[in-house]
Amino acid sequence: SEVDITSFSASSGSCSNTPGTQTITCNLGNMSDGANRTVTINGTVKVNVADATVIFNDAQVSSATADPDNSD
Repeated sequence: SEVDITSFSASSGSCSNTPGTQTITCNLGNMSDGANRTVTINGTVKVNVADATVIFNDAQVSSATADPDNSD
């Protein structure tokens, strides 16, 4: 990994990290129609990463409840 995660937080609910990985898991709680949550993850690029290196990130969202309108 080219980045060290330095902090993480959610506007509601809680987040934790899996030790030894770059995985952050957030439980954002129940959300009503039209609600939103913000998850912020801060990191620092490691000093040995070459200039102009492209760094990618990935996010996944899941719910036990199906969204009746995937267009929103």
